[in-house]
Amino acid sequence: MHGENDICLPPVEGIIVQPTTACNLDCSYCYLPYRNKRHTMSVGVAEALAKQISQLQLATMPAHIIWHGGEPLTVGRERLAALMEPFRTLVDQGRVAHSLQTNATLINEDWCQFFADWNVHVGVSIDGPPMLNRNRLTRGGASTDEVVLRGLNALRRYGLPIHAIAVVTDPSAETARLLYRFARDNNFSSLGVNLAETEGHYKAPLVCPATASEFWLALLEVWRADPAVRVREIARVIGWVAAGRVHRSGHALNPTVDYQGNVVLLSPEFQNQEAGQYGSFVVGNVLQDALNEIIESAGAVRYVSDYLSGIRRCKAICSYFSFCGGGEASNKFFETGSINTTETVYCRNAKQGLVAAFDQFC
Repeated sequence: MHGENDICLPPVEGIIVQPTTACNLDCSYCYLPYRNKRHTMSVGVAEALAKQISQLQLATMPAHIIWHGGEPLTVGRERLAALMEPFRTLVDQGRVAHSLQTNATLINEDWCQFFADWNVHVGVSIDGPPMLNRNRLTRGGASTDEVVLRGLNALRRYGLPIHAIAVVTDPSAETARLLYRFARDNNFSSLGVNLAETEGHYKAPLVCPATASEFWLALLEVWRADPAVRVREIARVIGWVAAGRVHRSGHALNPTVDYQGNVVLLSPEFQNQEAGQYGSFVVGNVLQDALNEIIESAGAVRYVSDYLSGIRRCKAICSYFSFCGGGEASNKFFETGSINTTETVYCRNAKQGLVAAFDQFC
């Protein structure tokens, strides 16, 4: 039995899979070190991963296989189908389901048919109308607005829901209003909002907590006036309050598997990054190591044990712990160089600022 203050190893709720390092865009806030290189996953790695997953005790069913990049669509439909094929039995058994995060620039009717055939949950990365989407450019520095909207229109024609994630580099009240109205006008099913984070070589602009709270308050107000789009962050804070502001469950351990089969834990942002004091974030390879053993021994990995230690400290000192659960490992590392730490700029703005705005909103 665990003591009241114990923090247990997070569960596995899904697997993040990097079919390629390549991306056809050059977003200003991108943290991926190899997006200019076309490294592509072999079918052998996908087969090994599917076999390993079949032996796991998953925390949720179905767990999501999240195809993430790079830009997954750059591998082409034939290769992506070949990479998904080894998971077919697991999908048929209801153990896993496919999700994919894309910049939508390559989506056409053929891709929409592919998503429908393989029952893929599609997430789209777009930051809003042109004045907000200015950081998402082609390799030649051109705007992506027109091609992204073409991809969104294709999804709508096929009746596929649009689940968008936006990165906000300027969290002002006007940004909140423009972003939500864009989501509503384009019939998004859901919108996730990520305030820009310091990750890899990218240093997020400094934003004071008061400014972040103004952004969240404006988003809450424009959403309340017309709640046509589910906003992930608003749903989370409303659910937390409705549940009595009780401690939320911890973050997921979710392994990330790269094109070579290398496994990192806690955060996909750790893949192919310099690990500083931790030496390497890679904890194994699915071609050589049993994934269930990697997960079972995760508590002995230094950066994972540091993460758990930091969460214990958060729980002991932070009044917002019941909402955020101790923060994200990637934010802690890329802001401070250590994962055994507590409050970050990101948690002040994205978590504390949201709660403060909600309390004012109510």
